[in-house]
Amino acid sequence: EGIDRMLRYIEADAQRAREALTEIYRNRTHPEHGRQELIWTINGEETIRSRLVEITAGTEHSLDIVSSYAFLGHTLPALLPKIRENVTLRIITDHWEGKLPEGAELYLLPPLDHIHSVHRKLEETAGVFIIDQTSALVLMGGEFISPTALYSESQGFVNFFIRYWDFIEKISKKS
Repeated sequence: EGIDRMLRYIEADAQRAREALTEIYRNRTHPEHGRQELIWTINGEETIRSRLVEITAGTEHSLDIVSSYAFLGHTLPALLPKIRENVTLRIITDHWEGKLPEGAELYLLPPLDHIHSVHRKLEETAGVFIIDQTSALVLMGGEFISPTALYSESQGFVNFFIRYWDFIEKISKKS
C-alpha cells in the first residue's frame, strides 16, 4: 500500500509539472509577451576567428564587414577560401595591404589625424560581420584585453548593425 501511495504522489507531481511546463510554453510563444531574441557570446580571439569562419562559410548572398585591419589581416586568409564565388563582399577598414579579393568592394575609413598618435597605433581587435543580412557577429577587444564577440540571427540585432554599416560606409571612401 505504501508503494501505491508513493506512485500516486509521483503521478500527481508529474501531471502538475506537465501542466506548468505547458503553460510556460504557451506563454513563451504567445505574441502578447513580445519576442525573446537570442544573442550568443563568444570569447577569445582564436575561438572568435574559428566561429567566424564557420558562420561565414554558409554565406549565400552577401558579407559586409567593418573591421580593423589588425583583425582582418589575420582572419581573411582563413575566411576567403570558404566563401562562395557569387557572394558580394564589401569591406570597410582603416587601411589595406596587398591584393584585394576579386570582386570585393573596399572602403577606407578617413585618417584619424586628430587622435593622438599613441592611440592610433593600438592593435585593436574590432569588427562587425553581417552575413546575408540575416545574422551578425560583432567583436571588440584591445591590446591587453581578450576579445569578446556577440552573435545573433535576431532581426532587431542584425538591423541595428546594418544601419551601423550604412552609416560607416557614408563616411568612408570607396577605394
